[in-house]
Amino acid sequence: MRKIDKAHRRLCLKAHPDKGGDPALFDKIQEAYGVICSVREKEEEEKMYTALVYQATVVKGPLGIGLGLVVTENQKNGTINVTKVNPKINCKYSKESGGKIMIGDTLTAIGKDKIPGWPLNRVVERLNDFRVPVGSSILFTFSRRERVFERSDSVSEPWSPTPPPKPATNFPPRPPPPGPMCPPPMCPPPMAPPSMAPPPNTPPNPNEDGNDETWVLTEESGTDPDDLQRQDSLCLEASPIAGAPQEDSEEYTEVAYPDEQQERKISFEEEAPATMSDPVTASDHEIEMRAQIEEMKEEMRDMQIRLDESLSTQNVLEEENQQLQTQLEENQDQLTLSRAKCSSIARECADVDKSRQGAEKQLFDTQVELQHVLFNTQNYLSKKRRASTPAGKALAALTQKTNGEKPTIEEARQKALAAAIAVDLSGRVVQRWDMQDQGVGEKLKKLEERLSKMGKKGLSVPSPNSFMQPIEETEPPGSRPSLSSSLWDPVPEQSMPQDPSAPTLREAPKSNKKPSTRTTTSRFKPEKSQILFQGRTVTLSQTDMNARKKFLDARIQYRPKKTHLVESKILRNAQFTKRM
Repeated sequence: MRKIDKAHRRLCLKAHPDKGGDPALFDKIQEAYGVICSVREKEEEEKMYTALVYQATVVKGPLGIGLGLVVTENQKNGTINVTKVNPKINCKYSKESGGKIMIGDTLTAIGKDKIPGWPLNRVVERLNDFRVPVGSSILFTFSRRERVFERSDSVSEPWSPTPPPKPATNFPPRPPPPGPMCPPPMCPPPMAPPSMAPPPNTPPNPNEDGNDETWVLTEESGTDPDDLQRQDSLCLEASPIAGAPQEDSEEYTEVAYPDEQQERKISFEEEAPATMSDPVTASDHEIEMRAQIEEMKEEMRDMQIRLDESLSTQNVLEEENQQLQTQLEENQDQLTLSRAKCSSIARECADVDKSRQGAEKQLFDTQVELQHVLFNTQNYLSKKRRASTPAGKALAALTQKTNGEKPTIEEARQKALAAAIAVDLSGRVVQRWDMQDQGVGEKLKKLEERLSKMGKKGLSVPSPNSFMQPIEETEPPGSRPSLSSSLWDPVPEQSMPQDPSAPTLREAPKSNKKPSTRTTTSRFKPEKSQILFQGRTVTLSQTDMNARKKFLDARIQYRPKKTHLVESKILRNAQFTKRM
């Protein structure tokens, strides 16, 4: 145990936080030392005590007696200990019990159930009236701790409560002491003369205190120094040396028994303390001091090595700190540049957004204008047809003389703008063209080329039976079906001057043939034409086409005013915006 304490002290000095040690290592050392001490104490306790196991059969009595035991739970050890025994208990003991249950005995088993680690409430439930009714018996197993005693003078021989018999000798009987008559344990030993006093370095005899039993701490017995051994001794009286004068001026000699002299000698040799006057003890002490000095020097060298390592580690950490500081500054510069780039990109995004809004506005204007052109194609064709007639030519000449310039497609666009807004503002036609990978400008150019070709080719004057005949107008290959005269009939203007000799649009040329009396309605089959309606090609009969013409004429006759468009939020600040 001394070696363990010494090692623990040395390790604590090395790992103590106040001396630059590791706190975690210091805590581990303390914890390990505590575990070792507890194990050591348990071993010592096992050496000093032995467990006596015995059984007892208890008959359960009526209310007020029961099993006759009061037990408590030891939370530290997890055991059930007996604290009180009822004298009216009905019990049969085994031979090992000594004939009774003692306070402090540990209950280890109930019947065949081992209960170490059971809580107290479980033990009570095990012994309730349902499982152990009144009048029935139950077998308990107890464990009792008993002290182990050993003799200090002889370790090899087992200790016995009665001293060994003394050898028979022919020594004369011991004379009575000069003092008053009293039992030997109570008689104080007579004082020896001052000249015969023992030397100061000699320890007193431990058997002179008058006790029957003494506890001696031995180190040469082969056991641990902390073990206490029992030594039986008699109350010996200090007999004077033979030949010394006494108070009653009578001289007598006392011969001590050999075993008593041997016990006294052994006790003196075992308990004599070491002094510095002894050269052997002094040399041992010096050797121990030198060893301690060497250990301290070694600890100082270890501390110096740790200090050097700490300094080197500190230098490395300082260099790493400088590098991290440099990297931090560089990262801050990069962060500043990134923020500047982000702000510039945000401004560019705002500009792109503005340009996108402007492009969307222009696209919407183009859609409205294109719808205007599409819805005014009828008027354009009508004017072309009328211009091809003599009356139309005369009207064109009159208009040219009046205005001094020809009507252009731009005028037609401006006139049909209001009608386009009133009819359709969704822009589906333009969107459909965009989906077909054709721009608005290309469509408009194609439409203008088509109209110009139709104007150059000229339109024939329809006859009254033109609706009963198929359309003779041809279109260039690859073009889509046009909105020709089969869709709308030209409507003559009332203000246009009429030539009496020229045929009108509604008047058919006179024929010399007599009309037939036979009806041809049964054989009449109206021709069908294909037109583009709402993004798809539709085949319609002449009747459906006439009905469609009347519907479109009624819608085109409406010309909304600018104030109405502004009030209905179609126009805003004299600009056309897309209605959401």
